[in-house]
Amino acid sequence: MSPRGKGPEQFIPEQKNPTPSSTETIKRLTKELFSPEKLGYIKNVIRKLRPGIQEADRDDIVQETLITMNRNIQNGNFDEKKSLLTTYLFRVIRSRLTDLHRKKQRHPTLELDKFNITDTKTNQGEWIEKAYVAGMVSQLPAREKKVVEFMLQGHDYAYIAQEMNITIMRARSIFFEAKKMLKEIIAADTEKNKL
Repeated sequence: MSPRGKGPEQFIPEQKNPTPSSTETIKRLTKELFSPEKLGYIKNVIRKLRPGIQEADRDDIVQETLITMNRNIQNGNFDEKKSLLTTYLFRVIRSRLTDLHRKKQRHPTLELDKFNITDTKTNQGEWIEKAYVAGMVSQLPAREKKVVEFMLQGHDYAYIAQEMNITIMRARSIFFEAKKMLKEIIAADTEKNKL
């Protein structure tokens, strides 16, 4: 006996064994989560909370929300007696949007428009106005250069991933690295020209 009169069994965490009713509840909640109505609700909430969000970021938030919610349902962390599914979804979406905002604050993106790259949607034939930027892009490693060229042509991450036989997330990562390298190349070139 322990000093407080209870045995060591009080410190053993309770194992959650799914009962038939909880298994049915999990299946029902999962089916409801992936229903078109809930997917529409998620996209609508994102649109209301962040009106100018880019489509790629919105899709990432939808995916992360679904993964988080599914994990919480499977692990028994979501209790429908305590909260409505839509309320819980709202909290998860808001949390994911906050994470995205913090991530963008920590890792600002390079605005290619500052380097005289034309808008690919309005001027399809002319992607780069000056040889200066073309020279900077040509200094990138082959993989990064290919991704930047696809982006300059107006292709999205899905197209790039398919063409390069990589995942969409990998295409985004390569583009992020390419922008980082471009910043360094441009900074070094600017510093060299000052001397």
